[in-house]
Amino acid sequence: MPTIHMICGPVGVGKTTYAAKLAADIGAVRFSIDDWISELFFPDRPMPLTYDWAVERAKRCEARILVVSRDVLALGTDVIWDLGFMESTQRRRILDDVGNWPCAVRLHALEAPTDIRRERGAPTATPLRSPTKSSTSWKADPSPSTTAKPTIWSESTTVNAY
Repeated sequence: MPTIHMICGPVGVGKTTYAAKLAADIGAVRFSIDDWISELFFPDRPMPLTYDWAVERAKRCEARILVVSRDVLALGTDVIWDLGFMESTQRRRILDDVGNWPCAVRLHALEAPTDIRRERGAPTATPLRSPTKSSTSWKADPSPSTTAKPTIWSESTTVNAY
């Protein structure tokens, strides 16, 4: 069964690097929101850049990524979504959107120490929570990683077929 791999984590944890390696390892198609926004919209961005402008374009990219992903999954190929997924509301909304797709969903939650994330450009320290049995509920992780490599929690669930 084709699988959607949802890559989650705070800024600077290495989501895009992890997603690229995972795509190469399993032969999946990777969708990274940063790539889409920078290619499609940054050349024409207003200065100064506004939050509302960026969010609107991210939503457009996300909607198109879902449409293309469904086509890729129908061909039997896994997809990797590097769309941030830092907020549980975004994860829940996306899972609701794909609830009737004939595929599995695997959540990859990444975490790295605050000092490493800051070196990579993270603006603030926001601890990532590890997944519990439900892909959409989270609990605090009491033991953050102490290495530069991200700590990864991975969980799978099957989405209902239509």
